[in-house]
Amino acid sequence: MTNLQLASRLIKKASDIQPCPVCKADLKILSEFVEKKIQGKHQSLKRLKKIDYVNEITSLAISSMSIVAPLVRMTGIKAPELYEKILSDNFEANRQVKAFLVRARREFSTDLIAQDRDYATVAWIIDSFIKATSFKLGLDPQLFYAYDKIIRFGYKTHLLEIMARIITGMKG
Repeated sequence: MTNLQLASRLIKKASDIQPCPVCKADLKILSEFVEKKIQGKHQSLKRLKKIDYVNEITSLAISSMSIVAPLVRMTGIKAPELYEKILSDNFEANRQVKAFLVRARREFSTDLIAQDRDYATVAWIIDSFIKATSFKLGLDPQLFYAYDKIIRFGYKTHLLEIMARIITGMKG
């Protein structure tokens, strides 16, 4: 088994146990992209760009938490019990997802990334998923609630969308 085949299988395993439905679908697309790339089948980068775009929105929301978290703590906002249940129910699965993704990321060597821009994009996306999973593993219900509200506000106002489009445009 090659490094890329192993990476594809690890990404697939991560998608199989991913508790977030959107992340699950994106990881499945990522795994399929790598598998088809290994087989030499030409494919459109549009699907990867969509995943990269969604990950940029997530990264922006995570970054905003460094500003919002102290304010949330000071105000003493209480999260509904649902947020504690979601975090608790998904903790072990998220831990395993992160472990699979870290192992998959190791398979994308610097040489491979330098040789093929598609693999550089895949590695970047895996890094984003690792960052998001690590973030979720470190949240408490209060901050998870605030994070959810930021994401929802960002989607309603299109602020996150505009910023993510700018960032992905500058990268590509």
